[in-house]
Amino acid sequence: MRTAASPTPRLFHYRLAHDALDQLADAGVQTFAELATWNVTGLQHRLAQANAMRTGVGDAPPAAMVAAWIEHARRSTRALAPARPPRFARVRRFLARLAS
Repeated sequence: MRTAASPTPRLFHYRLAHDALDQLADAGVQTFAELATWNVTGLQHRLAQANAMRTGVGDAPPAAMVAAWIEHARRSTRALAPARPPRFARVRRFLARLAS
């Protein structure tokens, strides 16, 4: 199985087999961040449905492989997300000024 960067720009930074990218697209997963929001059983079921509609395709990927894709997407999207400022930072600064 040949792996390459996704031909679609939305999933370009996730290395998958070309047939897996087609299956994800048929299942309705368009972006890497969207892949991170799926749960394993839901995506496995959706992939099986999409796979049944396509002709000349083997079995849907196993649950362990789908879980690895989702976990990798979750780790990567957290790493790419901008860091949130500390909660209530402005309130804490204000209260510190009042206390001094």
